[in-house]
Amino acid sequence: MLGLGRRRASWRARPLIAEEYHTQPGGCATLVNLNADKGGELFWQIAAWSPQWRFRGVRGAYGKQVMPPPRLPNCEVVDSVPGHLVREHVYSRAREVLMPSLYESRGRVAVEAFASGIPVIAPPPASSKPWARQASSPTATIPPCGSTP
Repeated sequence: MLGLGRRRASWRARPLIAEEYHTQPGGCATLVNLNADKGGELFWQIAAWSPQWRFRGVRGAYGKQVMPPPRLPNCEVVDSVPGHLVREHVYSRAREVLMPSLYESRGRVAVEAFASGIPVIAPPPASSKPWARQASSPTATIPPCGSTP
């Protein structure tokens, strides 16, 4: 063996500059990435239970995307957009961002929403991640497990 060792692959996200994200909230409950692990099925169930609210799902870049059931007039699905367009096409239309995820690898969507001034609703286990503990935004809403609004 030459002693080169294994190189660990690293992933580095583009730095988040809050001023590039800040916007006025829109009118839709929003989920970014509609796959099942990110909460796509639960998101559409909430939409079915809440016909008085508008729901907007943003297709994710990976995994099979969960589409809303037919005949839900309060729902829309939009394609994902490059990072430099998310303020205009995602967060400016979001009233709040829901994150009913089974897991969160990095929680960038939550941080982007915080920077945009959009409330984030994320129950455990997602809220136990460092991005949630370190959130200094007054828009962070992390309900205790078992709580009701």
